[in-house]
Amino acid sequence: KTHCNVCSQTEDKCDLCEDTYYPVGKECLLCSDKHCSVCNPSNGTCTDCMKGYYLVEGECVSCSENKHCNECEFQTGLCTSNCHETYYKDEGVCIECTKKDNCKVCSQSENKCDECAFDYYPNGENCTHCDEINCEDCNTKNGQCSKCKSDKFFLSNNVC
Repeated sequence: KTHCNVCSQTEDKCDLCEDTYYPVGKECLLCSDKHCSVCNPSNGTCTDCMKGYYLVEGECVSCSENKHCNECEFQTGLCTSNCHETYYKDEGVCIECTKKDNCKVCSQSENKCDECAFDYYPNGENCTHCDEINCEDCNTKNGQCSKCKSDKFFLSNNVC
């Protein structure tokens, strides 16, 4: 029988199906959710999800789309991996960085920016424009200057 792992010894039916299938008489039917890894053998309702999904009322929901991380605990939805770039993790929950204009990559552990957009650098929790340090071209991760804004300034140890 297709997708059957263990046939009944006494009847013409399947007792145990492959993962993502459940037995119904002689057949193995696909679980109710395409991201389900284990489902209830009596009705096909999902009881465990594939990696990257968590369970909500018998359905598998994407961690990435709903929790802003790639992997999460299948029953609670708490993130077990790093959060997406503009989020940081607090007790398993990914929270969007707030008030972070020009932030490109958030810290994974706190509400601050680790990398800023072009012409900006991390300064405390926010991003600051390179002009504010008399710099024309600064590193978006550490603010080190590679070119000063005018001839009035000279570069010394990556600072104008």
